[in-house]
Amino acid sequence: MVPISSFRNGDGPCVILIGGCHGDEYEGQIITRTVLNSIEVEDVRGQLIVLPAANAEAVRAARRFSPSDDGNLNAVFPGRAKGTTTERIAHFIETVLMPRAELVVDIHSGGKPIDYFPSAMISGAVDGDRRRRLVELTRSFGLPIAFFVDEEDYTPSSLLGACDRAGVFNISAEMVAEVSLSR
Repeated sequence: MVPISSFRNGDGPCVILIGGCHGDEYEGQIITRTVLNSIEVEDVRGQLIVLPAANAEAVRAARRFSPSDDGNLNAVFPGRAKGTTTERIAHFIETVLMPRAELVVDIHSGGKPIDYFPSAMISGAVDGDRRRRLVELTRSFGLPIAFFVDEEDYTPSSLLGACDRAGVFNISAEMVAEVSLSR
């Protein structure tokens, strides 16, 4: 079971917010749960779909990949309807949720093994007016660095690749938790 919440109010775009693509990336899980705890349906114009633990099995185990199939959700798109657990989740996201969306925001962090600098990755395959709009959306995040994923680093089996296939804007954000300890 993958927890999914949907808020719909009137006309407007559909945005999908994803945390927990990797089970040990806590920042995305915290951010999406904070959104769920603070949003009211009246705040939405269109639809907001939130997956706070997209790879729920990995989240429950606090592991980067799913324990049952060692699946990396961000590497199995488009998935398969009758595949492994991870492949079925990817298939559902790409074939059921994504066709509704204009924007997918996928929140990552380094998890246990890596410290990333706060940044946003966006598809280098987007061009023209779509590229300009995607850059504007990315700037609204206020992250200090944003970069285009070029052909050398492009992975069609990633969520970014799935979004490109569907013609959906995608921002993959690397977030870092700020911890303040005071006495």
